[in-house]
Amino acid sequence: MAATNLVFKMPLEPHPLPSLEDDEESFVVLGQSMPDSNVDEYMSTPVDISVIAEAKRLIDSELDALNSMNNKPDEKKETTDANKDIPTQELPKMDTSTNLPSMPNIEKGFETTNAISIASFSSDMSSEEVQNKISQIIDENIRLKDTILQNNMSLKSQYEKILAWQEDVQRVHQIHKEKLSDAKQFIDKLKMEKENLKRDLTKATEVNTNLEAEIVELKRSLKEQATAKNEVLLQRSDDNIKEFQLDVANKKIKDLEAAAEKLLAENKMYASNMAKIKEDTKKEMDDMRNQLEKLALNENQVKLKIETLNPELEKLTEERDYAIGKIEELQQKLEAKLKREEALLMTTNTLKAQLELGNHSEEIDNLRTQLGETQTALTQIEFSRKQAYSQVYQLTEELTRLKSTENCSDEICALKVQLDVYKTDFEEERHAREVIKEEKDKIEEDIQNLQRRNQQLQEEIEMLRGERDYVVYPSRSAPRDRVQDQRTTASSSSNAFKCPKCDFGFNDVNMLQNHVYRCIELDDRLP
Repeated sequence: MAATNLVFKMPLEPHPLPSLEDDEESFVVLGQSMPDSNVDEYMSTPVDISVIAEAKRLIDSELDALNSMNNKPDEKKETTDANKDIPTQELPKMDTSTNLPSMPNIEKGFETTNAISIASFSSDMSSEEVQNKISQIIDENIRLKDTILQNNMSLKSQYEKILAWQEDVQRVHQIHKEKLSDAKQFIDKLKMEKENLKRDLTKATEVNTNLEAEIVELKRSLKEQATAKNEVLLQRSDDNIKEFQLDVANKKIKDLEAAAEKLLAENKMYASNMAKIKEDTKKEMDDMRNQLEKLALNENQVKLKIETLNPELEKLTEERDYAIGKIEELQQKLEAKLKREEALLMTTNTLKAQLELGNHSEEIDNLRTQLGETQTALTQIEFSRKQAYSQVYQLTEELTRLKSTENCSDEICALKVQLDVYKTDFEEERHAREVIKEEKDKIEEDIQNLQRRNQQLQEEIEMLRGERDYVVYPSRSAPRDRVQDQRTTASSSSNAFKCPKCDFGFNDVNMLQNHVYRCIELDDRLP
């Protein structure tokens, strides 16, 4: 009878379940067992069955709070997507250090198979043993939560560094595109200048051809003048006719000298323009070469960054695979544990029916306590599983972004091929300038030959003028036969020595030899 009159006092309302935001007050653990005085109070108070309904209500409210927390990763994702719209000029410079934080590892001594299950609680356990068991379960949950938080912080830091590096690579790639566009415009400008130089060279060649034709015409006219002069010496001895012919020859020579001076001035101006253009082109080529070297250096730096980040990417992949394996293993164990808890819940429901009959009050009290603890453990397990799924999803997205950065290396190769094409065009342009320079030197040499030929013609004219001193003019009072004899003598003396090349007559052998040497040398030099 004494045993049937014993009643127990139900514990007070349980504390709310902890969340991830409450790191400082995750759990409240009793440091010692309940005093005996409290046990006596429990024994003196009747059992209130409404406590079970209150516990269920608290568990439902905590589940609703956990479901609302699961929507927060979507808000973080929207914040991350919004950060992508920020211009690259407003972003800070990427940290080039490759020392990423390491992923925390689960302790070797920590085995999930040794986890304490509520199903292992026996009905004959004392309150201190139950409290110790609960403390061990709470410590285990705290370690698991700390490990997951450390993993999340490490992955977040690594993701931010990789995102900043990707934006830096895109900014450098855009700068390279702008520099290559400027180089292309400069090359088009050089091509236009090259076409203008070709047109100027063609005009100079035409002018040179016209001058050569004029020189040939002048030589022919000089030959005709020599022939006409010989005929005049044979037919007439009038000094006025000879002076007229000499004046005409002097006039043509002066015209030729003026044309030669004009051509020389044009050639000097053309040479100065060519030198200026050559100097400007050389300076621009040096600038372009420096820009190409800078682009090559930047390309090498980008390659080095990619090479240094590839091992980190592989390490992150291995750590992600290891974390996924651990999470799957924990998930399997948690599912098995959940099944055991469901079986325990069914047993509790069976015992609840016996509670209505008023028997076994002490066992019912223990089962109520175990029910609350079971609901708490189930809530923690469900929350841990959702956190693991969220972490796997974030790791998958991060791996996809890292793979997209590998496409930058293909664009760098294309830029390198384009730089090689620009280099080939520069070499062809340099060769064309060398050809133009050779043609200009050849034109200058031809002009010098023409000047020497002109000088020789002037000397020959001077010699012709000197020949007048050796011609004997008849007086007007002399008889007719004497004039005829003088004409015959002058004709025979003027035709005594002739040049075999140009058929020009001389009275002296030395003069003829000097003329022949110069005439042959000049004809060999002329094209």
